[in-house]
Amino acid sequence: MAQNTQLLALLRDLSAHVDEAGQERIDDFFDSVCIAHMLPKARRADALKLAKGRPSAVHHFHQPASSLGKRSWPGSTTTQGSPRLVDRPGEADVSDSTGSNENADLLDEDLLRSSHSRATGYVGQNSEVQWLRSLKTQLANASLRAPTHNLPYAPPGSGSDAIPQRPYALHGRRSASSLNDLLHVTDSTFYLDSDHLDVDVVVDPYKLPPPDEAKLLFDCYMNTVHTSFPIVPRAFQDDFNEFNNRMRQRQPCDLFQKWRAILNLVFAIGAYFSHLAQTQSQADGRVHLIYMTRAIRLLGLDKAPIFLSAPDLPLIQATGLLSLYYLIIGHASKAWVIVGISLRFALAAGLHLRNEDPNAKQHRKEHLVQTWWSLHAIETLLCASIGRPCVISNDECTVPLPHGFSDEQVGNASQLPVKTAKKANLTSGSISRKSMQGYSDDRDDPWTPSFLVARVKIAVIMQKALTKLYSPRTASSSWECVQKDIASLAAELNAWAAVSLPEELTSLHSTIQHAVPREQLLLAFNYHSTWLLISRPCLCRLERRIRGQSNDSATFNNNTAEACVEAAHAITRLLPDQPDTAFAYHQSPWWCIVHNIMQAIAVFLLEISFGESHMKNGGKEIAKSTKKLIRWLQHLSSTNTVAERAYQVTMDIIKTGAPRIRIDISDILSEEAGDSDRSHPFPDMHTSATDSYPPHMQEAPPMSDLGMGFSGDLNNPLLFGQQAHSHWFLSDPQYLMLDPDLQLPLTFGNPFMTNFDQPDILQDTNFYDPAPYYYYYYYSIRVYLQSVTM
Repeated sequence: MAQNTQLLALLRDLSAHVDEAGQERIDDFFDSVCIAHMLPKARRADALKLAKGRPSAVHHFHQPASSLGKRSWPGSTTTQGSPRLVDRPGEADVSDSTGSNENADLLDEDLLRSSHSRATGYVGQNSEVQWLRSLKTQLANASLRAPTHNLPYAPPGSGSDAIPQRPYALHGRRSASSLNDLLHVTDSTFYLDSDHLDVDVVVDPYKLPPPDEAKLLFDCYMNTVHTSFPIVPRAFQDDFNEFNNRMRQRQPCDLFQKWRAILNLVFAIGAYFSHLAQTQSQADGRVHLIYMTRAIRLLGLDKAPIFLSAPDLPLIQATGLLSLYYLIIGHASKAWVIVGISLRFALAAGLHLRNEDPNAKQHRKEHLVQTWWSLHAIETLLCASIGRPCVISNDECTVPLPHGFSDEQVGNASQLPVKTAKKANLTSGSISRKSMQGYSDDRDDPWTPSFLVARVKIAVIMQKALTKLYSPRTASSSWECVQKDIASLAAELNAWAAVSLPEELTSLHSTIQHAVPREQLLLAFNYHSTWLLISRPCLCRLERRIRGQSNDSATFNNNTAEACVEAAHAITRLLPDQPDTAFAYHQSPWWCIVHNIMQAIAVFLLEISFGESHMKNGGKEIAKSTKKLIRWLQHLSSTNTVAERAYQVTMDIIKTGAPRIRIDISDILSEEAGDSDRSHPFPDMHTSATDSYPPHMQEAPPMSDLGMGFSGDLNNPLLFGQQAHSHWFLSDPQYLMLDPDLQLPLTFGNPFMTNFDQPDILQDTNFYDPAPYYYYYYYSIRVYLQSVTM
């Protein structure tokens, strides 16, 4: 017996020095020995046959998913050490943290350690940033030959014995790792929250662009963003057109501060889109910061009292637009904070409840509904991107879904069809297939749900998936319960797709052969992105984490993981084979296209690191799809800083992960080197920094005007001298509210106080001009090169 014990100990030591196939064989042997000693003599033979029948890792690539499962082992033990019942499968004895969404209820790093980590903040398990971090950890452990088998995982439950075991299990897995230093979220993020948003010109909040430029920026916003996020009503466009015409004619008109702030945020989003898409009216890459700064100062977000003021609709809409702006420029953490403020303003105004005010007109109610669901959609997208919780769950909202009519129909209540009485709402926490269909029980009905209705419904499903699969409370659920939630969410998502999308856009294997309407394409991106979130928990080596799971459980895990990879392929097929700027910014969801691409890339790289073990065909197309998405990031990087950062993170993982990550990127690296050689390393030495802005933004206002914050134009009595009689053109009375501008000292630090809010007390124009420094630097390099070659 002593010799047997020594041999077993030796075998266990050797398991750390063999490959994965050898580790699996050693683990199978230990399982068979344990079972044989635990069972009565009469049943040892059957147990040994069962253990020997389990496929080893060598055969995992060729056997069907059903062979990966293990029957319930009579007499085996649970994680807590108590005997398991004969009919209790292994998936019922491990918690949700067994899947890829492990540690959802724990924080494993100090997020307050540095300014960079504080700017990035908490990133949850459903974020592709965490997926990339997990991948980098796996690759680091694999290179150090850390064990991947028999790692501890806590049991389910919310009792006093189950909860303490979860941190112990985490520490056990961490101690098994060979990494000396924990990889941080900041090492894998591609968002830009740690970058400073500053400008080098004095900002006059009351200045506006010329009428022609204003029209172009406004149209950029309305044509590319408004349909998906109708935060402001269409009547706002009529007001803007009237105002812009008066500006052309230099007629007197007055704008209230919140209306002006909303307009500047629209300009900021339009300017950033114009820069990304490189349109004919393309704006400089930093002009959007001017408009954002004006809006912040007009709203008073650089003053503490604004957060204590009573909310009104313009304030709700302005903060919602500011959140959308931060989202599109890649500052996801700031966007999440601001949309939370906007939603709390909306909650204070009761926008989350059904409005039964008998005095409210129908179009007014519909505008409130659309504003609420726009904020909901922004928050859901941000929570999916960085993994943070939502402000309010769907169960606590009774606001109905939007009607899905044109503004002309909404403006006239008598034109609303009778079927509005059938519209679904969110009074209950679940959405059945019938309610998913919303307005029509017959697909042949010519009146189908609108894009906005479909957009809202899939956002509701996505938020439900985030809550059920990734919230901290799911750690107390068993893996068996998680599998049921995944199946339920998948059925709900497919029911939505059956009504909202054509079959060619929902199939995981079809290829788009013709042009697709933009609205359908936007919904298709949402559909496959939601599929990734629902199926992602199964994309890991669950067969190594769950002992004694049933065949049905193993089959479900493998099929769901395969569907996750196929959903990533589907996202890839939505994009043309050759990167196209016009498609990216005029057809796709350009405000989150990098998020969608990185979701798919993270899934591909994870599956490659697993040896394509979940794919029946061996995953032959994974490397091809990954390279296609990398080329898209490379193409978008020319104007999109988020894409550039994502490209760098991806290339770094592939280069450091070789040979485990088997993707040939030599051609991409050679192209990158060629592009670098063709680009000049130094900027124009004779161009001032302020010259990059449009002419009307390059000059600072006179010092006499800085104290009041008004430019010379605003002091012109011809334009702005008729305040009491000049706001007649604003069609919506909500914008006539004018709150007092409180000038109080700050008590606490404010995140909206920026250095570019201060006047330029140095009137020397050369103060901002970096040309002399660049020239001196360039000259120094030439002198150095001449010295080393002599």
